[in-house]
Amino acid sequence: MIKKEFLGIYNIFCSNVHRFGTDAVLLEYFSESKKAKNACDLGTGCGIIPFLMLQNNENIKVTAVDIQQDAISLVEKAVLENGTENRIVPLNCDLKNIPDEFRCKFDLVTINPPYKRKGAGKITGNKGIDIARNEIECDLSDICVCAEKILIPNGRFCMCQRPERFGEVIFEMKKAGIEPKTIRFVKNKSADKPMLVLVSGVKGGNVGNHILADLVLKNDDNSDTAEISNIYKIMRGKIDG
Repeated sequence: MIKKEFLGIYNIFCSNVHRFGTDAVLLEYFSESKKAKNACDLGTGCGIIPFLMLQNNENIKVTAVDIQQDAISLVEKAVLENGTENRIVPLNCDLKNIPDEFRCKFDLVTINPPYKRKGAGKITGNKGIDIARNEIECDLSDICVCAEKILIPNGRFCMCQRPERFGEVIFEMKKAGIEPKTIRFVKNKSADKPMLVLVSGVKGGNVGNHILADLVLKNDDNSDTAEISNIYKIMRGKIDG
């Protein structure tokens, strides 16, 4: 079943397989897409990140890439619905075989990747869900190699991942020629262990990184923290980010 979701300016379309959660919203916020002119979102799913980028940056153009045609069909539907044909380009493509025409093209690349290593995650039998959650079609190495290929020199690559894979993210970024520069851990509450890590790297960047204060989702009374409330307001187009 396809469901229309209203952001703040644009409508997007989600399905039972291709939908979005908090992680994608946090990644777009962390990516500082306002600074970008030409972005690429790998594994775009329903296209939530490209459309949030458009809401936050009236000058950005985004290529939305996914290996699954049914995901790209949702993005295409949203592009037509919102009249954003000149700003979002949906592309049904395996990131391991991304066309050479995209080499050194983008100043920002994002991905909310599969979190589970191949063979380590639960297989549901639903191909779309399994590809989104598990490293079936690509792994961290494939992702970082692709990002390096399509980024311009000094372009930024932003991704999220589970904290237990943080070391792998750093290793694969550096191996691909992307220097990790900004790191932020996400916690549900301030006393909890991190549930997510956000990492931003620079293609050909100098060694050295900056670890930001934790991004905390909930206060002790389970209300949203001020920062999360602000992020949701930005997502809904109610205030400037």
